[in-house]
Amino acid sequence: DEAARLLQAVQRADRRVILDERGKAMSSEAFAGWLAVERDGGAREVAFLLGGPDGHGAEVTAAASLELSLGPMT
Repeated sequence: DEAARLLQAVQRADRRVILDERGKAMSSEAFAGWLAVERDGGAREVAFLLGGPDGHGAEVTAAASLELSLGPMT
């Protein structure tokens, strides 16, 4: 149910970034570069998705453009 509600809330977003401790760790410069590439490729809206204590459902992970870790506290 949580996955369906998250995806419904961000259905207009061109890119979806899920925040997860197992995601990709990036420097600020690398993340800025990723955003620039997405912007230059036509993405107008990026959604950042925070899951519950059990993480994200498979549907949300499959719909994500990037799985990002901001560190162990994510």
